[in-house]
Amino acid sequence: MSFNERLTELSEKISRKKHLQNVVDELLFEREILERKVNALALVKKDEQDDVDILEGRSLAALFYAVIGKKNEKLDKEKEEARLAAVKYDTAVKELEAVKEDLWKYKDELASLHGCEEKYDALLTEKAAVIQNSENAVSEELLKCEEYISSLISRKKEISEARSAGISAREAANAVLCSLEDAEGYGKWDLWASDSIFINMLKHDSLDDAQNKLETLQVMLRRFKTELTDVRVSCEIQVNMDSFTKFADYFFDCFIMDLKVLDKIQNSLDSVKDTKNQIVSIVNKLDKMLETTDKQLACAQRDKNEIILNADI
Repeated sequence: MSFNERLTELSEKISRKKHLQNVVDELLFEREILERKVNALALVKKDEQDDVDILEGRSLAALFYAVIGKKNEKLDKEKEEARLAAVKYDTAVKELEAVKEDLWKYKDELASLHGCEEKYDALLTEKAAVIQNSENAVSEELLKCEEYISSLISRKKEISEARSAGISAREAANAVLCSLEDAEGYGKWDLWASDSIFINMLKHDSLDDAQNKLETLQVMLRRFKTELTDVRVSCEIQVNMDSFTKFADYFFDCFIMDLKVLDKIQNSLDSVKDTKNQIVSIVNKLDKMLETTDKQLACAQRDKNEIILNADI
């Protein structure tokens, strides 16, 4: 059997495997739904049969309906409801059994196709090696295609690393914002509090926390900028945070001083928010670049496969 015949056979198996996997996934979902349905109908069936048993026994309900002369009518009604409940239950059970049987059958066939993708890739690689050793026009075309794919893979790695650094920077900015927002809340409360020493403590604890997190943010931003150098995306992200004077805030506590500290907190909030927005904007740009590179890579890989498949060897 030639290379192309074996590749065609494996390609058909791969397509069949994808179809079977979709079928199995759907059957697993149906099985879960039917199992819940069967359990629910089993309870309904039991309840309906219990109603029949009560009327057929010596219960107070049976005596009551016998006294008013409607026992047979009520019993017939309960038997009919019990019969319908049993029919629904039996139907659901049969449906569940059919799904389980189909699931077993498709899973068995799916297992027989295990590894067909790896075999296809290996055979394609083997044929590519034969083409490359032939030193003809096709081998040169294949070499150029592989070099292009290699460059795309490298670019994808660079973009992914930059994106990862950007996400870390974004999370660090969120952490700073969280602490600053807490400090802002305490700062607003401090404006109207009569005894604000405790509130001041809470406010400055939040500011200390924000300052520590800001140091982490600066590290993350520096790493982000470094990664962006390889990707060739311009980045001028900066974050500024006003200094805070605890001594003045504690010992010269007054409305004007509280306003001044609150104003500094809000300025810092604006600065960090602006930084976060810049990070988000660049990460979004990287997402689009990554998507474009993935498409280019998929297209180049298809071109490579076409060259290999169409090569007459």
